[in-house]
Amino acid sequence: MQFSSAGSSDPDGDAITYAWDFTTNGSTDSTAANPSFTYTTNGEFTATLTVRDSTGRTSTASVVIGVGRPTVALNQPLNGRLFNFGDAIPFQVTVTDPNAPTIDCSRVRVNYILGHDSHGHPMTSATGCSGTIQTTVDGEHDANANIFGVMVAEYTPVGSTTPVTSPQAVMQPRTRQAEHYSGQSGTTVVAKPSANGGSAIGYIENGDWISFNPYNLSGTTSFTARVASAGVGGTISLRTGSATGPVIGTATVAPTGGWETWADVTGTVTAPAGAQNLFLVFTGGAGSLFDLDAFTFGAGTPPQNGNLALNKPATASSVESDAYPASAAVDASATTRWASAFSDPQWIQVDLGQTYNIDRVRLVWEAAYGSAYQIQTSANGTTWTTVRSVTGGNGGEDDNTALGASGRYVRINGTARGTAWGYSLFTFEVFGGGTPPQQPTNVALNKPATASSVEAAAYPASAAVDASATTRWASAFSDPQWIQVDLGQTYNIDRVRLVWEAAYGSAYQIQTSANGTTWTTVRSVTGGNGGEDDNTALGASGRYVRINGTTRATAWGYSLFTFEVYGS
Repeated sequence: MQFSSAGSSDPDGDAITYAWDFTTNGSTDSTAANPSFTYTTNGEFTATLTVRDSTGRTSTASVVIGVGRPTVALNQPLNGRLFNFGDAIPFQVTVTDPNAPTIDCSRVRVNYILGHDSHGHPMTSATGCSGTIQTTVDGEHDANANIFGVMVAEYTPVGSTTPVTSPQAVMQPRTRQAEHYSGQSGTTVVAKPSANGGSAIGYIENGDWISFNPYNLSGTTSFTARVASAGVGGTISLRTGSATGPVIGTATVAPTGGWETWADVTGTVTAPAGAQNLFLVFTGGAGSLFDLDAFTFGAGTPPQNGNLALNKPATASSVESDAYPASAAVDASATTRWASAFSDPQWIQVDLGQTYNIDRVRLVWEAAYGSAYQIQTSANGTTWTTVRSVTGGNGGEDDNTALGASGRYVRINGTARGTAWGYSLFTFEVFGGGTPPQQPTNVALNKPATASSVEAAAYPASAAVDASATTRWASAFSDPQWIQVDLGQTYNIDRVRLVWEAAYGSAYQIQTSANGTTWTTVRSVTGGNGGEDDNTALGASGRYVRINGTTRATAWGYSLFTFEVYGS
């Protein structure tokens, strides 16, 4: 470590000398002004500098140095995420402790704090490396106050009573009062009895702005602003990074007829990745444009209510006769029905017309029912995913809830009849709504890749990220070796998929980095057997991702056909 005595001086101008004690043992380890020192053992040390002038007067300064200290990362919730007070928030913590190869999660605690202006009120906590924590308000703060959520994780190492803490994650309420900005230009906070909380942002003119930090808008598709205008109106633009940064959403404000006449205006949001400094930039004609009371971020496309399958195109593997078509199961009639041939298996499916999140499928059987069947979904009507398997059915009404699925097509695939007849349904209903979030993509595709070595020029690191199943990276025949990819920006990383050639790693680490220099191990794999390794639920973030091979499984090196990274 490099130490500095910068700032040390004698008020009388006398010459001064330096004595450094790096190891808290009372002896002088260096007399240089700016020495370096290498700690060879883990532990906590107090480095002390004693400065002495020519008359013997001294002054000291100390700093605590942690060598091999644990690191604590709060992977979830993400910094800047949106929430509503009362939500149960999932958390995930990663601890690296050089002195404890296995982390005891009972020594990890996550604290929920109610943030208020520039201070916080501890509310509740939970123990463990993962779980959920219930958010609350203490009842002493108005809903329109400048309140927000804060999460922080701590880990107490074995043999210590002093916890090591993570950086905090700020959670932003979905509805924000405009006057609670962190920065502004040109605006004024004005008293408004009709505004929520009694205040609003007023005297807004062309080019003025307010800002808030941090905001992570992942999954957000819309925003609503509460405005009033007896002026000319204008536009609210959401920008990231600065008042001239990329536009991620806009809403048009028309005159409302008065400065106390409030109306809601809405706009769409194209959410960027990661936590951002959020700017609301106001533009329009001359003079005062409008006043802004508050703004609210929505969560995805509003769900559509009701039965999504109603009168949608339905088909089946067979019908008993023309009197019992597949369409009769989705027509909302309690007297018409679909009936199949008298054999197994049989299916009926419905085309919803577009992709939906699907949470519930309700069936009402005729006397010929399915004792065993699968609920399946598909994006294309060809490839099917079984989201629930039912056995031991006894007919009547089957209300299948909490499916947590998505798809355009929904199929009931009967595998065992309950009677000698076929399958027969009076009712086939599907409930859900909303377009599902965009699925994660391979953010490593064709991004710059480097490696510790290559077996030959024919096997470059870039071959592992080119989406080809025939090209590959291969390393030198020694341990350790690594390959890494620069994603170009920071992503939340949930999954890393590897496809090995015959020369595979039996032990390796998945690591992430913000700068390509300092690395965090997010997963250690041992006992690998080659082929495909699909590492999911990583809960990490970073710009750089590295596969750090520590043990080869063969006499050759490490060789990857595929190195994929999925995130948002």
